[in-house]
Amino acid sequence: MRRFLWIGALLLTGCPSSHGMDEDAGGVVYDECSAPSDCVVVPASRCGSCGAATRGDAIAVATDRASAYRTSACGADTGCPACFMEPDPTLVATCTAGRCAVVDLAMHAATECTVSADCRVRAAECCECGATITESTVVAVSDGAAYEALVCDPGMGCPECEPLYPDTIGATCDGGRCAIILAGRP
Repeated sequence: MRRFLWIGALLLTGCPSSHGMDEDAGGVVYDECSAPSDCVVVPASRCGSCGAATRGDAIAVATDRASAYRTSACGADTGCPACFMEPDPTLVATCTAGRCAVVDLAMHAATECTVSADCRVRAAECCECGATITESTVVAVSDGAAYEALVCDPGMGCPECEPLYPDTIGATCDGGRCAIILAGRP
């Protein structure tokens, strides 16, 4: 849930261009992490697509350094057009070898499939119980354990429950990848 709240806060801020993630001129490292929950996906370009990161325009930074990164990349007075786009839940921030990294689920083993029966809907958050469920906060996966390894902190336990998803949200296998389908939409 923290990851989505930070993304929402960052959507209001724009920046002119991407900076290298290792450090800026002041020696500040923006992508250090020790667990997936330390990381968040943000746009690499000035404003993303109405403030949201998209494929080819996404970077992962440490959640607690995201505002500082945006300020150093953009300056304090830079803004974006007044528009909004939901974050893409298939762009996931994770922690790999002590650095935040963006994982595109459309290219990850967690979404590989042969038939639609291989796929299921799950919350984009680590724990499904109590997660916010909307069409922009769910993903379709075939390998739940591989997905959890991306988004859950090591040793984190989730409450036991049978998550309930609306009948209007389903999963299908499309081109060898699990994808969300919405009832009543093509």
